[in-house]
Amino acid sequence: TPRVLPFHEQLKKYDVIHSWELFTDWSASALEARKQYGIPLAVTVWDLLPFNMEREAGRRELKQRVAEGADRIVVYSERSRAMLAIEGVASNRIAYVPPGVDTDVFSPSVAARQFGLCDDDFVLLFVGWFVPRKGIDFLLFALRRLIDEGGANAQRIKLLIVGSGAGRERVEALIARLGLKSHCVITGALTYDRMPDVFRMADLFVLPSIASEEWQEQFGMSLIEAMSSGKPCVATLSGAIEEIVGEAALLVQPNDFLALHRALRRLFNHGDERAKLGAEARARVRRQFDLTLHANALSDLYDSMLK
Repeated sequence: TPRVLPFHEQLKKYDVIHSWELFTDWSASALEARKQYGIPLAVTVWDLLPFNMEREAGRRELKQRVAEGADRIVVYSERSRAMLAIEGVASNRIAYVPPGVDTDVFSPSVAARQFGLCDDDFVLLFVGWFVPRKGIDFLLFALRRLIDEGGANAQRIKLLIVGSGAGRERVEALIARLGLKSHCVITGALTYDRMPDVFRMADLFVLPSIASEEWQEQFGMSLIEAMSSGKPCVATLSGAIEEIVGEAALLVQPNDFLALHRALRRLFNHGDERAKLGAEARARVRRQFDLTLHANALSDLYDSMLK
């Protein structure tokens, strides 16, 4: 049973249709509009795992129909391109158009500390959902160890958690059990216009994603926002993360709080390395993930589909 009622008739006035993932009901309606009205169709694929999302009845067949019927398949990472090749999509139908971030908005600067944070605090920043796959549980384990070994500076260490959704109660219970209430601040969801200053408040950004049977980190928009803000980053080797950061972050194995702790401790103790990684991170985003590059690439793609 479709989770979205068919809406292809509402698409007939458009010049180009751009949908999301091969297996979604949105793409099913978009494909029907492509067939009935001849409107060029692009479908963005974030997924990284071959033959994924096929357990539900009809999803495998839907993926095949959309893959064959779309004019272009857009990918945000080379891992997605490789996945599509395994699923049989011809390389000449795949377009690499990585996302972008406004590097003028997400830029290095000084922002006044908020949420009860002090100027001399050492602030780790996590931005994301509270679902287990985002790895926040492992980050809390690593934080506990970092504080235990922090000596006289331990009280300065704070974790700023920006996010919302299912799992908050689990995270709050784990914070309490680990004795980390005085070291953690949960802001809940924040509007996007506040996020540049949130990144500026941080000394270090952490993306500790883990992998599951049906998911690996597909990109990590918060990661390139942190990098654009000139923040040193610690992340895991999950999905496309290594491809995104290159050499401009410390990478550790997922599901490994000891490895995560060692990376956090290393940057906590070495301000010069934090500064170097932050500068390299911003330079990488400006070269590869600037919003203007994304907009131009997407415009070129649409132009090619209309010819």
